[in-house]
Amino acid sequence: MSRIAVKMLRSLGYVVSDSKNVHDALSVSEGPQEVDLFLVDVMLPGGKSGVDFANDLFVQDPDAKILLMSGYPNSHLTEQKLRDKPLELIAKPFDLWSISHAIQNTLNTSGGEIATFQEVEE
Repeated sequence: MSRIAVKMLRSLGYVVSDSKNVHDALSVSEGPQEVDLFLVDVMLPGGKSGVDFANDLFVQDPDAKILLMSGYPNSHLTEQKLRDKPLELIAKPFDLWSISHAIQNTLNTSGGEIATFQEVEE
């Protein structure tokens, strides 16, 4: 996740935890602090996609809130793999209004913590 995106989220009043890989992000979900939303890129290096992460997270927490982001228009990956779980998808690059709107649509509340992650290339 870019530093600009993290700054945008913090400027909206969110507490942001930026995990560096899928394992760390899943560990955050098991931690003591409640996470209101995960912002996840659809395309990740290292063989796992954001949809794969979402599926793993839903095993741990079926009520998890996930907002996917993608630089590819009309990503069909979410429709193909998560037909029973509707997810918001925001196109990159996004502006402050777009990310705020997408977060509110996903959370249906204000405030909270956002755990974000990107996988580190090896």
